[in-house]
Amino acid sequence: MIEVKVDSEKNYIFIKLGGFLHDDEMSIAANKVISEAKKLKKGYKVITDVTKFSPSSQAGALEIQKAQKFLLDNGSSKFIRIVESMLGKMQFSKTAREIGIDVVEVKNFEEALKHI
Repeated sequence: MIEVKVDSEKNYIFIKLGGFLHDDEMSIAANKVISEAKKLKKGYKVITDVTKFSPSSQAGALEIQKAQKFLLDNGSSKFIRIVESMLGKMQFSKTAREIGIDVVEVKNFEEALKHI
């Protein structure tokens, strides 16, 4: 499952990934994140919900990192991750750490909005 939405008024992008996503699905997700993020003003926040995400392959991890790098280099000011599963958290944490992203971890969407 892939869901990507932007809130232009509050200037954030919401990304929700669920289940196991094949490499082509991860590529679609990364490209959608990049295209949607372009609609926001510099300083936007990124909320990623990985509570139901199952880790993907190495190629999928590279797609995650591609989207993270774009967000980092193109105006995001804060990364907020909604986590539950240790496995999903580990894959996103590893790819973020490799490119120097600091992440605030929260337990639900309402808590994430408090960081906007």
